[in-house]
Amino acid sequence: MSRIRLSNWLFAAVILLVCTHGFAQVTISTAIESGNPAQAGDIIEVGVHISANTTSPSTAPGNFAIRVRWISTSLTYIGADAGELGALVSGGVEADFLSRWMDITAAGNAANANLTPRLMTLRFQVNAPTYDFPYSLIIEEDPDAAQAVLADDLATAIAADFDYSATDGLGEPAPLTGNVTISTVIESGDPSQPGDILEVA
Repeated sequence: MSRIRLSNWLFAAVILLVCTHGFAQVTISTAIESGNPAQAGDIIEVGVHISANTTSPSTAPGNFAIRVRWISTSLTYIGADAGELGALVSGGVEADFLSRWMDITAAGNAANANLTPRLMTLRFQVNAPTYDFPYSLIIEEDPDAAQAVLADDLATAIAADFDYSATDGLGEPAPLTGNVTISTVIESGDPSQPGDILEVA
């Protein structure tokens, strides 16, 4: 009997895991679109978009609500531009020691027909003269929002997962390549003249 109960418990656990993590219908991804994340002072632009949509029947997103996180010793938030789902709405930057985050949603766009829309473009400046690395720009669920993505009816939830692999582990400077040559040159004096004083740079 105990074996049957254990098997039932394991089966229920597997079903719960699949239901919780296995049915994401859209993927929200990041991509660096301009700027050098390994250059102090550079401004980087990061696109946030729906990179995959497997809804059936095919359903266009109409709104989103996500959290963006970064570390203050690496990046400074500059601003954000709206994508295809309406004007951005944000509660502003929040802080906990070195961690920074911002919860961002949109006004919504019930007319959107693009299955993989751009949600927004984020802009950050790499701290100067120095910054901590490697660093990551993370997107994740907004814990205060009921759903991360809504359909174009602005009511139906679309299960989502997050892929910030393109903005993970940033800032490592590229290794130097090539060689340098250290040379000498006689600036004064005659090396063939006994007793002459030479100046060598």
